[in-house]
Amino acid sequence: MTRISTENKSRLLVMLVAMPSLILILLNQKAILIATMIILLICTIEIFRHIYKSAKLMLAVIFTMISMILLNQINSNFFLMFNLLSVPLLIILLLNSNVKKYTVSLTSFFYITILGSNLIFLILQSDSINIILLILIVSFTSDSFAYLIGKKIGKSNLSIRFSKNKTWEGAIGGYIFGLLSCFICVYIFNFEKHLSILILTVFFLPIACQIGDIMGSILKRKINIKDFSQLLFSHGGFMDRLDSITVTALVFNLLFFWQ
Repeated sequence: MTRISTENKSRLLVMLVAMPSLILILLNQKAILIATMIILLICTIEIFRHIYKSAKLMLAVIFTMISMILLNQINSNFFLMFNLLSVPLLIILLLNSNVKKYTVSLTSFFYITILGSNLIFLILQSDSINIILLILIVSFTSDSFAYLIGKKIGKSNLSIRFSKNKTWEGAIGGYIFGLLSCFICVYIFNFEKHLSILILTVFFLPIACQIGDIMGSILKRKINIKDFSQLLFSHGGFMDRLDSITVTALVFNLLFFWQ
């Protein structure tokens, strides 16, 4: 019998702890929002602790969290317009080879603020917990199968420049299983009144998961770290788990709520 590796044991442990907690949180929309804000606070600390120390760290964290909250106070159409203007800027900052402290700091600020505020926006605008479940299930499925398939049969590097561990085989496997989970969710959760836009959305969500994972890897390379933290053992930090979810939320907002 094949022994379970230490890495896989820790992944299994995190999953066993996270799933019951997730089910309890999803019973109430206010609980989802509070839990999300706490997780985003942890993610913000995870990112900025590699750039700032002590007082500057706390100022960066407070300013970023306030920015996320204020962005969700503006009109929905303005918020979505903000995305169209700010996301290209974020991509430019991520792809910029400059690794001076102020550039890394600005990139990190835009990264967590734009993506984090989209996750908050999704929760506030959702008329059903099922929409949030859809995002989480597709993200987790796509991430998990991309990792498992890439680990098992992955040979062709997806991008050595951005992430040397990601493979085309893993990306394709993650997309296929993410797509299947998306269709299953649409059927189970009975999204009939939103069916036309969801048919378009389901094809983009698994791609968004892959893009989110790559964007997280690019930021880690820019900061020069392997994981944002070790809070979740071999999973890395909370931001390592949230990178695909936040980008999926952004894409869902642009495609779904604007309609």
